[in-house]
Amino acid sequence: MKNSTVAIEGFGKIGESVAKVLSEKGAKVIAISTLKGGIYNSKGLDVKRLSEIKTKYGEGVVDHYSDANKITKKDLLCLAVDILLPCAGPWTINSKNAHKVKAKIICPGANIPIAKDVEKILFNKKIISLPDFVTNSGGVLGSYMGSLLSEQDKRGIIENVFCKRVGQVIEISEARCVPPIEIAEKIAVKRFNIMNSKFENSNFKYQIKEKIKVMIPKAYQTIFIKPKAKKMFSQILSPAEQPFRLDS
Repeated sequence: MKNSTVAIEGFGKIGESVAKVLSEKGAKVIAISTLKGGIYNSKGLDVKRLSEIKTKYGEGVVDHYSDANKITKKDLLCLAVDILLPCAGPWTINSKNAHKVKAKIICPGANIPIAKDVEKILFNKKIISLPDFVTNSGGVLGSYMGSLLSEQDKRGIIENVFCKRVGQVIEISEARCVPPIEIAEKIAVKRFNIMNSKFENSNFKYQIKEKIKVMIPKAYQTIFIKPKAKKMFSQILSPAEQPFRLDS
């Protein structure tokens, strides 16, 4: 991440948080936007100062940060950066502006910020467009892992296990010459079908556990989940040892 340039569309809860994380890792956040417009400084923005100003002015942070040039929200999406993070609304990258996008990597923090019909355009431009339901799944993972694992264990699983899963999606995407989202969707559907099949064919013991889960959820977590939570999450998120046969 060191010295990578980053542009963040949407400086809300997600955008601000990711700006802090990336800047701590040495990345240079050069542009952000809110509902009131965007700001840009090729030398980098002071993320700590941005957060302080945002606390006072909210969306008006872009009007009160002086050491930057004003740009439009549309301009931000077309900056030549290493990483573009669309963390605002849906379909902000679409058929009208996809050809103008110059980022090397698009890592969504919003739901469906990229229109599906332009994923192929981005792929053909050699832009790595990561699937939104993969990259912004932290909220779901965090809520499930929050009460079961320590902060150190959570970070370890994300950095050492989940990152490999994302890497596998990219590798299969490049090998098959299709956008990453197509691979991720097929993996997700296949895994869902496998889990659904296991549920339908579950034995009596499993059905009892499910009833306990519904009737006394705290006891279920204490008895069945917490003792093996770390191993369970690692297995769920880890990439397959063998490449997925997505055609089956």
